[in-house]
Amino acid sequence: AVPAFLDDYAFMIWGLIELYQATFDESFLDRALRLQAVLREDFWDDARGGFFFSSGRTQELLLRKKEVYDGAVPSGNSVALFNLVRLSRLTGDHRFEETADALVRTFAPQVSALPYAHTHFMAALDFSLGPTSEVVIVGNKEADDTRTLLRLLRQGFFPGMVVIVKPAEDASAVERLVPLTKSMSPQGGKATAYVCRNFECEVPTTDPATVIRLLNAVKPKE
Repeated sequence: AVPAFLDDYAFMIWGLIELYQATFDESFLDRALRLQAVLREDFWDDARGGFFFSSGRTQELLLRKKEVYDGAVPSGNSVALFNLVRLSRLTGDHRFEETADALVRTFAPQVSALPYAHTHFMAALDFSLGPTSEVVIVGNKEADDTRTLLRLLRQGFFPGMVVIVKPAEDASAVERLVPLTKSMSPQGGKATAYVCRNFECEVPTTDPATVIRLLNAVKPKE
């Protein structure tokens, strides 16, 4: 009935990213990327950085505000920051990271002055600073060995991790969305994990224990 606002886009993208991480259905990641492109085009402040609450296509507004305060519900800019960082890690597209850096610089004075009023923004910044890991599982989605690797990843606590599944049966969609996966293939006909940091990957492995060891090596130190 009305044009969507920043929060509508940001929360929808967040949900689509979560759906992809839960199901590894490439259509969710594709939709998130398409909506992110619209958000960047229509809401970004080219002069001062940050996302406006309303679209630039809305002509009748006298004032376009920008909010970053995280109350009971996170602000659209805070959610957008988290989305940008996660999309960068998922796709290897550094343009998302560049926009995230610009977003941080825009709101740094407000956030540093009152960090406890910007909790989701701080969580996104923590994710950005890392350490983080990207895990690519190459294998048949329905095969037992693929399910075993995914089950182990879900049972552990790896807050800085994103996961991509490249189906051995049809990898075209994932290779289009995540070009860095093109050279990744299953080893010995088994589901294979590539554990990476900034997409610099360790030797691929089919051993679940090795995957967990590599992930634990890049977890934040307590």
